[in-house]
Amino acid sequence: MHDLEIIGTQGTIRWDNADGAAEVYRAEQGWQRFPAPEAFERNDLFLAEMAHFLSVIRGETQPACTLGDGIRALEIALAASRSADEQILVSLNRESSLNPGSVG
Repeated sequence: MHDLEIIGTQGTIRWDNADGAAEVYRAEQGWQRFPAPEAFERNDLFLAEMAHFLSVIRGETQPACTLGDGIRALEIALAASRSADEQILVSLNRESSLNPGSVG
């Protein structure tokens, strides 16, 4: 089973990789289920990502994510891993602790 769950201060979002459905929980509304779009094919996500990557390296388009986005995603993933490993709350600053211009 592959799924993603994000828990925030105002609710929870779950995404089920098997069927593409998303569920959202808000205290005032409870759970809401959003099925995947009709004709959803999980493999299309990977194909679209690869097509975009190839377009970027050919110079046809700009990346959808910046270096700063990548750095921030890594910081979040490392914090989540540490939180799970140590069973502690790991806080993050609103802004990245690294300067993308300093990464070469």
